[in-house]
Amino acid sequence: MATKGETLDAVDEVIAHWERMREYAGKQERTAIVNMDEMACDIGEDWLGDSCSLCELFVTEDAFCVGCPLDQIGENCNESHSIWGYVNDAATWGEWLARSEAMTDSLQEARRRVADGVNMKGVWIGAHSSLN
Repeated sequence: MATKGETLDAVDEVIAHWERMREYAGKQERTAIVNMDEMACDIGEDWLGDSCSLCELFVTEDAFCVGCPLDQIGENCNESHSIWGYVNDAATWGEWLARSEAMTDSLQEARRRVADGVNMKGVWIGAHSSLN
């Protein structure tokens, strides 16, 4: 299980990753069709789990997302109603850019909660937690 420091580092990496992708998307024609492969070719980044530092920490052969800060705030990326799924379903770069703002907002909230030692129910993550 990841430490609090490892988790904060991973969240920071993912926030920076999404900001770089948003910068790229912001330079695209708003009505153009989203092309993840083109983004990956142009900037070496995409929004799949293989590119996510949180997935590296919290996706194992035995469990998906257990302990992930996004899961802790109710945004498990594997669920169809997740913010990630909403971004992934965007048809145009304009939609992707607008929807990805919600993803970065969720990541910021997840980071605040990890830093404060709080899970999604507002319960203090105590001294016996692996997040310390």
